[in-house]
Amino acid sequence: MSRKFVLGALGFGVLSAAVTFTACKNQDAKEDSAASSLFDSKKRLIDAQVKSFNDAAKALQDANANNASGCEKRDILWNKIVETEQKEAEILPPKNVLKEVVTFGNGSALRYWRSFTGWTAAEGGSEIRPYERTPKEYIRLTHRYGTLAKMKFVVNKEAVTKLGYTGQYAQGNDCVLARFSSAVPGEVKDRFTPAVAAKFFIGGNNESQVLIVQHDIGGQSFGDDETVTPAFKKSIDNNFYTHYLSNRLSFEKGVLSSVGAFSRFFYSAQYISKNILKLDYTFDPRELNATQLSEKNNDRTAIAAPKGPRFVWYTPPSAEWKAKFGEMAKKGPDFRKHFLSLKAQISEATPLPLYNVYASDTWTYEPEKDATLIGQMQATTPFVVSEAADQRIFFKHSVQFRKIPEVEGKVSPYTQDYAFKDWNDGLFIGDCRLGVRASDIEPGIFTKLDGVFIRDAIFNPFKFRKDAKSGKLCAIGVLGGMIAGSKKPDEASQDPKVEETVGPELAKHLP
Repeated sequence: MSRKFVLGALGFGVLSAAVTFTACKNQDAKEDSAASSLFDSKKRLIDAQVKSFNDAAKALQDANANNASGCEKRDILWNKIVETEQKEAEILPPKNVLKEVVTFGNGSALRYWRSFTGWTAAEGGSEIRPYERTPKEYIRLTHRYGTLAKMKFVVNKEAVTKLGYTGQYAQGNDCVLARFSSAVPGEVKDRFTPAVAAKFFIGGNNESQVLIVQHDIGGQSFGDDETVTPAFKKSIDNNFYTHYLSNRLSFEKGVLSSVGAFSRFFYSAQYISKNILKLDYTFDPRELNATQLSEKNNDRTAIAAPKGPRFVWYTPPSAEWKAKFGEMAKKGPDFRKHFLSLKAQISEATPLPLYNVYASDTWTYEPEKDATLIGQMQATTPFVVSEAADQRIFFKHSVQFRKIPEVEGKVSPYTQDYAFKDWNDGLFIGDCRLGVRASDIEPGIFTKLDGVFIRDAIFNPFKFRKDAKSGKLCAIGVLGGMIAGSKKPDEASQDPKVEETVGPELAKHLP
């Protein structure tokens, strides 16, 4: 073979490779452009859907003014949810994790307190979050992703009559809208924190009454299980039915991830109670109110002497049901898809029991043994996922202003929780898990929406916090893994995205 031929062939090969490379590059560019265009198209659609909830807010106001029935009002929201539905193949993955953590890490007492007060009727009241007024004020800090269904609360007549319960605890309610969610996205495997928020609608000029139940604050797969002796390290578990859910939230010993979340919860509540509500005692923010469902009948009439339980628990309808969700959790972490898979089993004619409901005025960690079975929560429609609904529908928390047992000089029944004597700045910020000090929550001006935790713990080079055990900067632990992806936290400072994300001032202080 001649040298000329070889060179010619080589030249042709190089040219072919160049052409192929250029073609591939052009093809990649086209695909990137197409993907970008598709993303922009989806974003525009979702933005429009988010805004369209303004129509539902106005319709709900009119329905209240016209004394509509509870189901009529519930269906205004439900119809909007269905209209803005994402099919399973279209479900959005969690957005930028760093951004969400930063959003969660900030927030003053006022922004926290919005969870308990809602907004004025003109802004959406207790049903729908305001649209583009002050985004920082109404952004959902946790439980960002969920799935919704129409529900009914079916009561055990014999049990509620014996207990003397009134209102919806006595009558039940066919006009419920429930949202199943986790405090953090399901993909964050060690922080899965199931919760159910349910709106109970009644007739007349009344907004919904909300009952919120959850098990713990820190996630059911993180830390050590200290409910048994000896304690053992928990395993990854995304089964929505592993634990009961209750209106009294656990702040579990051995679960360090709960420390950060609870610190913000606790200090915000105390700031409001002392400075705004002028209470002269420290109340227990772990306990959400459940008695509001006893105060009015479904036809809107008020009850002179209402009676409802102090504590409620949701438990799996059967052991087989719990095992079924355990198997689904092993196949994929997105709990929304677990509930979507029930579609063929649910209809108005054949409601599907999702939870047994227990009640008592005395706390117990074993409700099926110590409390009374008062009814069931049953789904009457298949579940729907809606990004717009996740952003706009608001579930108002009902706070219960009860004193912490230890503050009253009583023995605490919450033996699986951190003791009150341990609730302090040292516990809350020593582990770098988004814990705050009291001063981080307290605003200089009450109308201020932002707290300063992220700034002082991570972005402020003059106030960098360090982990109490390792002595390492909290910035490495909080930001490192998220920025560097699969890299180890210690390698995060070598990633060029660090400077882009946190700025050159912080980046030069990272080891």
